[in-house]
Amino acid sequence: EQVAQLVAEYTHRPLARFLGQPVVNIVELNLALDALQGHRAK
Repeated sequence: EQVAQLVAEYTHRPLARFLGQPVVNIVELNLALDALQGHRAK
């Protein structure tokens, strides 16, 4: 559930739907996932 929420948070959508596909910022998502995993390990 937290992962899906992070993916939605870091997904950027075009201003108009017909202008392109949604894009996930992988670098920011990976950093957030690393932080989440580090938080769980403690």
